[in-house]
Amino acid sequence: MYKKLAVWRIAAIASLGGLLFGFNTAILSGAVFFIKKEFHLSITSESTLFSAILFGAFLGALASIRLVDIVGRRKLLLASAAIFIVGSFWSGSASAVVHLLSSRFLIGIAIGICSLAVPLYITEIAPTNIRGALVGMNQLFVTLGILLAYLVDYYNTSCGHWRIMLMFGLVPAIVFLLGATLLPESPRWLLQHGWYNRARKALKQLVPDGNFEAEFMILQSRIKRSGNLRNLLKHWLWPVIIVVFGLSIIQQVSGINIIFYYGPDFLRSIGMHTSKAIMLISVIIGFINVCGSVTSMLLVDRIGRRKLLITSLILMAMANLFVAFSFHYFLSIKIREIFSITAMIVGVSGFAIGLGPLVWLMMCELFPTIIRGLAVSLAAATNWLANMLVIFSFLPMAHFIGNFYCFLIYGLLSLAGIFFVYKLVPETAKISLEKIESRLRTTITHHLEY
Repeated sequence: MYKKLAVWRIAAIASLGGLLFGFNTAILSGAVFFIKKEFHLSITSESTLFSAILFGAFLGALASIRLVDIVGRRKLLLASAAIFIVGSFWSGSASAVVHLLSSRFLIGIAIGICSLAVPLYITEIAPTNIRGALVGMNQLFVTLGILLAYLVDYYNTSCGHWRIMLMFGLVPAIVFLLGATLLPESPRWLLQHGWYNRARKALKQLVPDGNFEAEFMILQSRIKRSGNLRNLLKHWLWPVIIVVFGLSIIQQVSGINIIFYYGPDFLRSIGMHTSKAIMLISVIIGFINVCGSVTSMLLVDRIGRRKLLITSLILMAMANLFVAFSFHYFLSIKIREIFSITAMIVGVSGFAIGLGPLVWLMMCELFPTIIRGLAVSLAAATNWLANMLVIFSFLPMAHFIGNFYCFLIYGLLSLAGIFFVYKLVPETAKISLEKIESRLRTTITHHLEY
């Protein structure tokens, strides 16, 4: 039995890292139009600017491979908040392209840290029965961050103040830093390192006095010391590695981040030219993204992970194929606009209810405690590497082979993802982290049926 209000409050504070994740990945989509004018960016330069934050996120996730187990989850959250503050100020005051690239790279490092530390931290402090919803809160905050970025872009579009757009990230970063100082460390991590008194103190913030001793004894009996790379290579973990790393790649090759990063540019490419109208559509899409995340939070612990993932991929496949065929068959710009905007809404809705939150949730659920920090860091790095490759390749691909083939590829990869989930991904709803590990050790079937 946990103190639900306390757990929700702690998860909400930690999820501010997700808000900064979403804000900083989306804010450039509205600002880049004005940055291109000031710095005369080419297609390659624009792709590099978008990819800089992703390369930073990739390295941030890699750097956290050992740090997340050595220094703990809470200290990584504090470090990422400080990096967000420095990076936001630097990007808003950049006087040259190299400064802008460097600041975006720095922010990317903080995003890479948060992308694994936040869901990992929430997973470890959450009660089993609401674990999905609590980790889903992180994705909700990511979508709120994206919506906030679109609103900031929309408000500043008329005057073209791209520096204000980028520097606005200071506000949530400072709030996150102050909030993170109030967070307890993960009791599971403290027990792994043998700090029993500190673990008891941290757990008391989560569990009422009447249930405390029983909860602490159960947790203490199940915790093992942190492992290393050799533990990750155990034969019984290979099915989990295939599932988690497969989902991390599928999340990105579905093409969803083309909407979040290049949405305004894409709308211009199909015939829309009014910046205010383009950013208004982005705001609407951001709002739908938030609604989808709320829906996911309400359903994830009720109907399970698999059904939401499959539904999510079906919608995303439909969205990509709609966009592809709108370029192939419809000559009217107006019809293409209607189809493309509808497809963007369908794709974002699908991503928000399933693939967006559940990949991060399941990578934290499926790996056992002994190597969770190490394994989640590697999976997050893989996710960001795939993201970087998709974003960096999109503009050159669209230029050389056309939008039709680009979105056809994303659609076919989403369809392949449905088959992957159906055949390989297990259900983990309403099962404790320790029970997931126990069943994995004793029962490895073709379908990984826990």
